[in-house]
Amino acid sequence: MSIAEWAKKNIWLTREMGCEVGRYNPDITPWVYVIFDAYQDRKVEGIVWAKPAQIGGSLTSQICIAWVIDCDPSNIINFMDTADNARYASKKRIQPMIDSQPSIREKVNPPARRTILDIPFDGGTLMLTGANSVSQLGNKSAPRVHRDETGKW
Repeated sequence: MSIAEWAKKNIWLTREMGCEVGRYNPDITPWVYVIFDAYQDRKVEGIVWAKPAQIGGSLTSQICIAWVIDCDPSNIINFMDTADNARYASKKRIQPMIDSQPSIREKVNPPARRTILDIPFDGGTLMLTGANSVSQLGNKSAPRVHRDETGKW
């Protein structure tokens, strides 16, 4: 199943995530299909996209993170511009997405056994940090690295 098909079936957007409430529909932002396909292609070593603000780029990255947790577990490092913004993204967007989706929630440690910046799940860990505080990741590795808001770094 493609990431787009998986997301249509499994992602429910909540008000807390800063989106319109309801089932995720990639047809609203059709440019995501190319990104999802590239993300799923093991021959692709990196994806870079330039975009204007507020068109669903962070959500696209967060859906890829949820897909990894549910379908292709491995460690993920998610960099934001600052540690404060990493905490905000985790608390207001990523963790609500995880907790609202039963197929994902059952694979992630319960809230009492995870932190805002370290989210263990079956087969991996999601580590979040700011580009201004990477020292805490010095001894960690991940085959998947997400970088968001790089224009603010």
